[in-house]
Amino acid sequence: MKISACVANQRGEHQVSLRTDDREHSLLIVPKADGSRSSVNGSELLFLALATCFCNDLYRGATKRGMDIRRVEVGEKVSAR
Repeated sequence: MKISACVANQRGEHQVSLRTDDREHSLLIVPKADGSRSSVNGSELLFLALATCFCNDLYRGATKRGMDIRRVEVGEKVSAR
C-alpha cells in the first residue's frame, strides 16, 4: 500500500490531496482569514487522524465479528493541554 499527502498553499488558497495506491481524493481545508497558511494546525490534524483510525478500527472489528455498528462519534472527550 502506498500512501501520500500533498499540501499546496498560496495566498487565498489551501489545497490538500490524499492518495492511497490509485485512489486519490481531496480534503477541504480553508486558508486562515488573512489568506495565508492553513486554518487548522498539525495538532488538530493529528487528533483527527487518531479519531479516524479509532473509528475505522471499530467498524473493521465489528465486521469481522458479524456486528452492525450504525454510528460512531469520536471527539469532545479527547483533549490535550
